[in-house]
Amino acid sequence: MTEAERPPQELLPGLGPESVEDLYDRAPCGYLVSLPNGTIVRANRTFLDWVGLDADALVGPTRFVDLLGGGGRIFHETHVAPLLALQGTVRELDLDIVRADGTAFPALVSIVRMEGTDEVAAHHRITVFDASQRHQYEAELRRARATAEASEEQVRAVATTLQRSLLSGGITSGAGFHIETRYRPAYDTLEIGGDWHDAFFLKDRTTVAVSVGDVVGRGIAAACAMGQLRAALRAIATSGVGPARVLEHLDDFVERLPDAQMATIAYAQIDTATGAVRYACAGHLPPLLVDAEGVATYLWEGRSRPIGLVPEARPEATATLVASGRMVLYTDGLIERRVRNIDDSLDRLARSAATGPAGEGLPALGDRLMAELLADEDHRDDVCLLAIEREAG
Repeated sequence: MTEAERPPQELLPGLGPESVEDLYDRAPCGYLVSLPNGTIVRANRTFLDWVGLDADALVGPTRFVDLLGGGGRIFHETHVAPLLALQGTVRELDLDIVRADGTAFPALVSIVRMEGTDEVAAHHRITVFDASQRHQYEAELRRARATAEASEEQVRAVATTLQRSLLSGGITSGAGFHIETRYRPAYDTLEIGGDWHDAFFLKDRTTVAVSVGDVVGRGIAAACAMGQLRAALRAIATSGVGPARVLEHLDDFVERLPDAQMATIAYAQIDTATGAVRYACAGHLPPLLVDAEGVATYLWEGRSRPIGLVPEARPEATATLVASGRMVLYTDGLIERRVRNIDDSLDRLARSAATGPAGEGLPALGDRLMAELLADEDHRDDVCLLAIEREAG
């Protein structure tokens, strides 16, 4: 019998149970098992070597989300955990894994939820692939494509005109405050999208409500859902309820508007006389406060899941917009890039917002943020920005 005629399993006769275990432990990818709460209960040697940890340091005291950077933890909270709950699996997530020494490497992560049985408790199986070389290849492809692509300025101008017609009607100034908004369509498409900004008075006429949101998807369906959700938020807010209750009512509203489910929203109410701010974020990136001295602070409290995902009591939080201070709300298209870590992008926005030239007005700030953060032209999403400034006392 020739080698070609022999059964495949006979070609490696020494591949017994111990060798199979070694195949798992030394696989060319990382394997982990975690409890449903994220606590890691097993990891193979490949992954331990990648992150520079011993099994005792990783297994037991560590959750998978603890291995992610700040931006990755937000993404896990707002996207990964909800998708796992809904469909039981997520595949090829582009995440940065943080090593024991504080450095990070790009990874493609897939997670499968395994239901419990009489013998085995419910758990998650996690596969991790080191994507360092893939990111290099993607960068080369993007450069090649950028060289070959023709300008699409006319297409973007049409999209901008259509989108702005849906975003009209917001206030821009009043006693004690000024507001600037900016919108830019996706770089490579004619379709209108689901990003919005809005600003309006509440009944007392001294409190200004501001919102920025993002409906999932593109095209007419997303734009229509955006328009209805924006209008519903206005109607609910003007009834006098606070930010948390506004989002809870929107959860009920989108039960009848499927295209608006999974939308993200940052919503705030600002007393222009005192600077008191109440705010809540449904799966959205945090608002940015910049005080009169140029100190930038992200508002990380008052966070909950995207709209319509799981009915729940939503939190809200408070802050203060000091005299001459500014608050910036924005959609993910302003900062998220495939070639840049989201934490770096958040830092970049904070630096840009806090380090403008002396005496820079709010219109100039809006123009500069759009110019600096979108200068690389490497964005594939709509961009909305809203900045509000409280006048000096």
